[in-house]
Amino acid sequence: GGMDHNQIVHYVKNVDTCVYLTDSNWNYIDLMVQSAKELKINKNVLKKVNKFCLDNKIDKNVFGIHIRTCEWYDDENQKQDAINSIYQFIQDKIRKNSNVKFFVCSDNERIENNLKSQLPDNIITIEKQHYTKKSMDAPWRHLVEDVDGRVFPYNVNRTSETVVEGFIDMLILSRTHILTEGSSSFLFFAKVYSKLNELK
Repeated sequence: GGMDHNQIVHYVKNVDTCVYLTDSNWNYIDLMVQSAKELKINKNVLKKVNKFCLDNKIDKNVFGIHIRTCEWYDDENQKQDAINSIYQFIQDKIRKNSNVKFFVCSDNERIENNLKSQLPDNIITIEKQHYTKKSMDAPWRHLVEDVDGRVFPYNVNRTSETVVEGFIDMLILSRTHILTEGSSSFLFFAKVYSKLNELK
């Protein structure tokens, strides 16, 4: 803590370790972008991503949609309004072109399954075994203390399996024509990766 930008860059380049940057570190956004571009993707993850994209003909002709719920909304009406607007957006696109394809990724299994069952010819999802859950029986925005004693207003439990499957979702999304906007760091990094012609 307390290092300026140049000190952080120097530190990162001179240690063989992993640096964890949260969304409270947006002052170092250029460093995060460069790090993501230089990151060597695990070969098993990359193999799954490439195979899924090949099997499902995922490219920039497929629209990509990220639907975030969980800790993003505690107000159920607000959450449902956001979901309804995305559903309406998808339906409008399909009315204009019945052959249009969407890759949809979400932290909500019910949304993915619902869209896939309603529009099986248009919606592509990758099957996941793990989704974001709450750390405790409380609202998503409940204050939670981490193992280091830091307190965050996010009642979220993401296992390592959830993170890996989420990263796979992000990389597949990056291969599409991403339509969704928002302040999500997931979406931000999907757009960073989308600038790369090839994932390595």
